[in-house]
Amino acid sequence: YYKKGRPFVHLKWAQTLDGCVKAGKGRYLTGAEARKRVHEDRFLADAILVSAGTVEEDDPRLTVRLAGKAKTLVRIVLDRNGDWEPRGAIVASCPEQGPLWIFRPKGSAVSSPSSEGIVWMEADPDGAGGLVWESVLRELHARRIMRLFVEAVGLLAGQLLREGWVDILSIHLAPALSGNP
Repeated sequence: YYKKGRPFVHLKWAQTLDGCVKAGKGRYLTGAEARKRVHEDRFLADAILVSAGTVEEDDPRLTVRLAGKAKTLVRIVLDRNGDWEPRGAIVASCPEQGPLWIFRPKGSAVSSPSSEGIVWMEADPDGAGGLVWESVLRELHARRIMRLFVEAVGLLAGQLLREGWVDILSIHLAPALSGNP
């Protein structure tokens, strides 16, 4: 945080032995032990970030659920297209379960509905349909987010890895084969 001028970034995903990263709505790829570890990792973070696509697909709460350990995280949704309309469990739990920060490209034409616990933020567009991570991380640093836990796969995870923003990577392997090529 101090040396690099940005949050420490912990990227996490789960997958089967053959690389499948989707279990279906309301289901998990991994077991109780891996889920406990994820919540322990979340507990160490100041904020948790996912894509708007993940929110639409999984309807997560993005909270810490550990017996005897309560912590409120800043929950962040990255809306790379600037057209996500806040809804679902993450919005329903605002602000009681923590604030929700939504990043979208600067100049997005979509209105920003006002709601308690939701903060709209802008980041520079990267010209390839995403956001410039340097501008996202700079804003998080300015808001005193020291440790960022990112749960992502696909384009978002690839961009973070390719651009060198990941400080630690956790891959949870489910002892199963999906059967999907």
